[in-house]
Amino acid sequence: LLSSNSLPTMSDMIVAICAVVVSTYSLLLAGFHTYTKHDVSKRVSGISKTASIFLFLATLSVALSYFVPQINGTCLCQGWFSSALVLYVSSIFLMKYMYLERIKIFTR
Repeated sequence: LLSSNSLPTMSDMIVAICAVVVSTYSLLLAGFHTYTKHDVSKRVSGISKTASIFLFLATLSVALSYFVPQINGTCLCQGWFSSALVLYVSSIFLMKYMYLERIKIFTR
């Protein structure tokens, strides 16, 4: 992450923009996939949507740490990083829970 006195370089901006574009694309793909007719439980579908949204917000938080590292001299890098970490970990556990729910449905 950036220090409070440095500005993002061009490569930092490109990486941040690409991360937001790719995460938006994956969020749209997940949205289109969950809105099509499937024989999937609504609970599994809801968990999938929530995990996709959490991943998108985590990527957005990391991108904001590049573009908005500070406001009025207050460094926001730690807050952006902490929120991204919590969202990434939460989404990974949601994905694990989603697969456990699928296994539970298949074993019935």
